[in-house]
Amino acid sequence: MSWGALLTLRWAVASIVFSYPHLTRYGINAVAGALEADGSFDPPELHFIRRDAELPALVPGIARRTGRTIVAFSLLSPLASRAGALVADIRRSAPGEDLLYVAGGPHAGGDPSGTLALGFDAAVVGEGEEAFRDLVRAWGEGLPLDAVPGREAGQARGAGRQRTAPCGRDADPAGPGEDRRRGDDRPDRELVLLPDGFETR
Repeated sequence: MSWGALLTLRWAVASIVFSYPHLTRYGINAVAGALEADGSFDPPELHFIRRDAELPALVPGIARRTGRTIVAFSLLSPLASRAGALVADIRRSAPGEDLLYVAGGPHAGGDPSGTLALGFDAAVVGEGEEAFRDLVRAWGEGLPLDAVPGREAGQARGAGRQRTAPCGRDADPAGPGEDRRRGDDRPDRELVLLPDGFETR
């Protein structure tokens, strides 16, 4: 049995797709690293998609191949409406897939209800390294998202899913400062974190 099959058996969330633009890359790295470093579970397969246009094209195939998938964004306010449009595009391109759309970052922390109104199923407030991990664990175990401590829930559109605005004890409504340094922004490759290391595709 492959490592991928073992992960799918042990953890109901089979993969996480991160929108990975250079402006929010450092925060996403911290959240992904926290999943890997937690030690209480083997994290799902992680995909880092650099170009917005590739998300609606790649997410359906990833979800069909791996199963239950979280699509995660770190939002700055200037990027929020574009992210909402991307979520709508992905929903249209993957209508039958089991996907959960999650947003964190400064915009989600400062305006969780507005973030949910953009079409996200969950908005993470506070320390994303902890809140996102707990959300991944809860959804993976089939728990309602409002069962995760420190969250407020509302009713979702369709499928009985609950939309959740996590509000951690230490939440800063203004959100953390954003590191604006430019990183490697080559758009031609997808980074994938597998159990035995990184792979580019």
